[in-house]
Amino acid sequence: MRVSIVESRANVQEISNGVVLTPSMERWNDFGRRALVDFYVLRESEVVFSGAAKMLDVVNPERSFADSLEEQIKSGEASLKHVEYVSVLPDLQSYREIIDTLGRREAGAVLRALRDAAFANMANSKPGWLGRAQRTIAMHEVLLRSSESHFAFHNLKGLFSSSGERLDLASDSLSIKFDAGGLSARRGIGISAREGCRSSRRGAGAPGLGNGHVSIPFSSGNLISAMLP
Repeated sequence: MRVSIVESRANVQEISNGVVLTPSMERWNDFGRRALVDFYVLRESEVVFSGAAKMLDVVNPERSFADSLEEQIKSGEASLKHVEYVSVLPDLQSYREIIDTLGRREAGAVLRALRDAAFANMANSKPGWLGRAQRTIAMHEVLLRSSESHFAFHNLKGLFSSSGERLDLASDSLSIKFDAGGLSARRGIGISAREGCRSSRRGAGAPGLGNGHVSIPFSSGNLISAMLP
């Protein structure tokens, strides 16, 4: 899939098909580097998906990618064929949205064209540009700076599996132990969710410690149980 670059959203539909990048209007920077770009997926000059990504020039990682993109456009460049770039979407939800809109196959083609780091990281045999990007400080200070993008980088594979995302793999146990002032023994609290939907289990836990018990109704019939000392 071809990646083209244009000056602004107003010029996007000059391109018939493929992925089109424009410098973002957002002025956010990561340690002085402006990495945000907007991207659009086109079919026959119609925008079928749009989103935002952070991008990095692997050869010149200290330079703001958005500034470099603007300069290339002004010089008449229409693509990134001379740039070894890497990108990442902001969070796992952004990947869900592109998959839900385009389907796994086309979403994969778009992410491959963007040289998306999280998508490339799923492969058993990873591309050379990903290894080179990971060796730069900017990869971690810019693309993977937030906990959301870092989580997506390591956990995207489930969204592209045939069985879909596995929420039931989240831990269903939470046990907290602490020292209480004036008491010689350590105290503990355990929390569990019983008969709840899978999504609630992200923060649920197994029966805990002690001899007191509190049950709290939570979210559409889910039950959080806490065992208190």
